Amino acid sequence: MATISDPLNESMTRQRMISDQSARELAPLMTPNQRALVSLMATAELHQLDLRNLVEGYAIETKSAKAKEFADLLQGDSHPLQAAKQVPGLFSKPCETALNSAYANGSLTSFYRSWLAQTVDDRTIWTRHEDTHAAALGRLGLRTAICLWFISVILLYIIPEHQKMYEEFGLEANTTMRMFLTFSNWFARIFVPVMSLCLMIFGIYIIGFRRSILQNYFQRWLPGSWRQINLPRSVMRRKLMAWDLLAFDGGNKPEDEIVDWESFVKSRDLSSREAASMKDVSSMETKAWLLRNMADRKHEIRKSRFAIGVHLFIYFVQAVLGIFIILATFTIFSMLLKMMRSLA
Repeated sequence: MATISDPLNESMTRQRMISDQSARELAPLMTPNQRALVSLMATAELHQLDLRNLVEGYAIETKSAKAKEFADLLQGDSHPLQAAKQVPGLFSKPCETALNSAYANGSLTSFYRSWLAQTVDDRTIWTRHEDTHAAALGRLGLRTAICLWFISVILLYIIPEHQKMYEEFGLEANTTMRMFLTFSNWFARIFVPVMSLCLMIFGIYIIGFRRSILQNYFQRWLPGSWRQINLPRSVMRRKLMAWDLLAFDGGNKPEDEIVDWESFVKSRDLSSREAASMKDVSSMETKAWLLRNMADRKHEIRKSRFAIGVHLFIYFVQAVLGIFIILATFTIFSMLLKMMRSLA
């Protein structure tokens, strides 16, 4: 009688755990249409159904030309993954790598079981838009626009009228009013240009180095890419390498013929320290686990740093606007009180 300590059971358990992690990591990187196609492939494989009929029905329902082309290629004894390779753009790069990796090491059925076992919520690392940095910056921009409009009305219409009344009554501007006018002049000459420059630099940084943030924001408006996550290139490369290593887990080739870690260091996909860690590990499965954890850690560090920068920027702008509004309020009331005292 087999026990849990049997090598076969241990191997199956380890394979299922790897498949669960792969399915959990892969789903957020795919579009809803791609997730649906993988679900059809998994259902057909596990329940011995005709995949071509399933994909044809899906293509008719969604009017997808790529799905129709994929269905037409599902003929004969060719594997569905071989047919999928002939349809450019049918699956994303992470999806192709993960599926081909599972197929190469003989764990495709296990991966399909893990995929179908995921719920919709489990498959998506979802953050409400209201909780994203883009939403926080958008709310800051709206508050800033309202505050600037309010302050502009005070400077253009209210303060000049009060100055005329001061001249009629022969009064001198008080300290609060002079401070407010000085601060307004400083704000117009220094703060606005500096903030404009900072926003321009921030925009160039996002477009040039963090395009994944911009892509993740605009994809929320595209039904075909809804909830798909774009990872930074350095993070994605590590995850793709992890899936590639799992494909060779059952191979007979020496490691030196499979992976050239120095080439990854030269291309800056890995640091020299990370490459040295990979060389010290013998198991491909362990190497893949390390790469995944390196990718997750790097992603979390980048997100934390970006979050700190965004929060500091928001607090700074709000503090400046708060000081400005408080000063404007004290200026108006102090001017009114001074005029009332002069008339008493």
